[in-house]
Amino acid sequence: MTAEQGHHMPTWGIATTIKAPLAEVEAFVAHHLALGADRIILHFDDADDPAADAFDGMAKVEVIRCDDAYWQAVNGGRPAIHETRQTVNIQRAYGTCGLDWLAHIDGDEFIWTTNAIGDTLGQVPPDALMCRMEPWEALHTPGLTDDIFNARWFRKPIFAKRNPKVHAEIFDPFADCLSHGVLSHSSGKAFFRCGVAGLQPRIHGALVDDERLTGQGFNRNLHLLHFHAQDPYRWKAALPYRLAAGAYRFNPELADLLTTAAPDEIDMFYHHVVAPGPMLVQDWVMRGFALRADLHLRDQITAMRNR
Repeated sequence: MTAEQGHHMPTWGIATTIKAPLAEVEAFVAHHLALGADRIILHFDDADDPAADAFDGMAKVEVIRCDDAYWQAVNGGRPAIHETRQTVNIQRAYGTCGLDWLAHIDGDEFIWTTNAIGDTLGQVPPDALMCRMEPWEALHTPGLTDDIFNARWFRKPIFAKRNPKVHAEIFDPFADCLSHGVLSHSSGKAFFRCGVAGLQPRIHGALVDDERLTGQGFNRNLHLLHFHAQDPYRWKAALPYRLAAGAYRFNPELADLLTTAAPDEIDMFYHHVVAPGPMLVQDWVMRGFALRADLHLRDQITAMRNR
């Protein structure tokens, strides 16, 4: 490596498959542009989504309307399963983005870091092909007025096998259906080093020459804040989809509980798992299981619009 190459600040971007209200897409774009993204690639799952119009021509943002012609060109047709569409989109973006690193995250996931992401990626060992981000699920924060993603506290996965005492303390009587200590994924998401022959990005990891890429832990500077269940009303509204076609179908114990529970039991479950009192949260922060993050998304959207 030459001296000039050694001082090169890596370029990085994000690809996502998105279907969300305009304000949420704006928050996603504004936040990651503010972090220094060189490109944000928005694959609108609904080709007629009016939110797409807001980003046409915006610097550093690429808008892809996933219509029939798009799917025919990249895949010979539109995959029926959402996860397959995500995988096709990230692989297409990986092959064409021209960046040093590309991450795949969802529209309700926000990278949180105190370091410049380019600096962090620049310190990844040259033989590492992936830089993983640990997920932190948003907890319900009552009384907030911000109507986009209104949470300030986030909890990391707490695995029953690794921390049985803490896991039981937090999740009993629902511990059996939350073995990873999260409602959604515990594996996080990743930045992928671009230009690697044989590398195939996936939603939570990658294959290299059809072998799963393993042995790479989470980067301590990169957190992935996941606004999965911070709003009880929206969480309950999303339950039918998540049980039938979303993440919960991969957790049979959780799916069975939420499918058979009465409405008041679902409310009790939510309150226990996602809406703990402030004293509990402070205790988790002290023990390294929770963190506070204020994203100021409305301010970021205003700043983006005023550029």
